[in-house]
Amino acid sequence: MGDVRLQFDDKVSTDETGKPIRIILKARCETVVKVPIKSKELKFGLIRKTELLPGVMAETLTVVREGGCLTSILNMYDEDVSLSLPLVNLEELTLKIKQ
Repeated sequence: MGDVRLQFDDKVSTDETGKPIRIILKARCETVVKVPIKSKELKFGLIRKTELLPGVMAETLTVVREGGCLTSILNMYDEDVSLSLPLVNLEELTLKIKQ
């Protein structure tokens, strides 16, 4: 049905010039960002709790649009954190429906 689980890859997304796309996460804040994905076929996804850096977490149910998906990233540090946006790898989920 196109439901997927999103996993962050070790690769970093880049702009048109090939430079990594970096964002600044404000201290003790949740930031909504568009994260690029590898697969263009799947449309819905779940990003399970993922620690991008120590103290920096992502988790969300999301819709894939225009080569990316929105997710919220929580910075639990007392200071701003700079983060390169990772590419997201999609994996299909097997849904079991109880009758």
